Amino acid sequence: MGSISTSFNRRRNSLNFIRLVFALAVIVSHTWPLTGAGPEPMLGDMTLGHWSVAGFFAISGYLITASRMNDDSTLRYLWRRVLRIYPAYWVCIALVGLVAAPAVWYLSGHGGLGVYTRTDGGLAYIVKNATLFRGQADVAGTTIDGFPHSGEWNGSLWSLPFEFACYVIVAVLGVTAGLRKTKVPLCVTAVALLILNIIYQYGPLEMDSYYISRFLTFGLFFFGGAVLWALSDRLPLTWILAAASAVAMVVFAWLGVTEILSALPLAYVCIWLGEVLPLDSVGSVNDISYGVYLYAFPIQQLLVFAGMRYGGPWFFAFIAALSSVVVAYASCKLIEQPALRLKSWAPTRRPRNPQPGETPVGAGEVFTRP
Repeated sequence: MGSISTSFNRRRNSLNFIRLVFALAVIVSHTWPLTGAGPEPMLGDMTLGHWSVAGFFAISGYLITASRMNDDSTLRYLWRRVLRIYPAYWVCIALVGLVAAPAVWYLSGHGGLGVYTRTDGGLAYIVKNATLFRGQADVAGTTIDGFPHSGEWNGSLWSLPFEFACYVIVAVLGVTAGLRKTKVPLCVTAVALLILNIIYQYGPLEMDSYYISRFLTFGLFFFGGAVLWALSDRLPLTWILAAASAVAMVVFAWLGVTEILSALPLAYVCIWLGEVLPLDSVGSVNDISYGVYLYAFPIQQLLVFAGMRYGGPWFFAFIAALSSVVVAYASCKLIEQPALRLKSWAPTRRPRNPQPGETPVGAGEVFTRP
């Protein structure tokens, strides 16, 4: 019975397939409110969409931490994270601000260049959202009339700043050689997030902050994956522990404490499935999961405008998923892969020798996203 570090193959696994499933599940989850069919489907105490995002964060926590702790160069690590997130993101918001929203504007009978030049127009949308933090949700009011989920062109982008914040924290934790020799800082960070989550949700402090709440919740899922990596040379990778983790998540969901206690079990189930599922060829060359996540929501808004919501939620979800896959493939080939070819353009230091079960940076490194 091998440990996770020796049993899990970082170069040949099905995690890209699992992330694609999560991205498609987000489409299904968003379909109900976007078509006016009702609230998002719930799985226990979290929506299907939030379960999927939690899975993204857990997988990222494991893989990103492994990549960081195998790389002595902080600048190189951050440069690769920037290349993975920003180019496709910038193109996405540019297409919304300059193409999708103006199409709705003109087809709705408006004229002029206001959709571009207004203080809430397309150009402002690009500038205000360029840093990942959303400074503007709509474009010139183009999603207000007739849209069940109005005032928001891309409701999926909320997770990206929290994901990138986790990348930065891992960068800091891996700065010194001393921290690399011990995995205690990772575990301490995870425990701190757990305690802060408990205090925030159940403690005496009366706080209501969107950014604090989302970061504590999904940051904990990220560091659940990071802790799993920290324990990977001691924990076995078996179906018994995967089944126990799945049962634990069902119990936690029933008790209403998924956000507090499910981070580590979810990470374990994802990594186990990534190893045992025979789907390692899916996304091994063209990983479209990030593109699906980026483009699905604005595509769904366009489908709503086109009247596709009247065909029922499942038909709508199918058309949205199919359209998103096509656009995501184009994003992968035209934007993401060319950007990642620049990954070696950064100040570098000689990477340390990989530990057993790790893959040297640059040799099939797996890039992750929310």
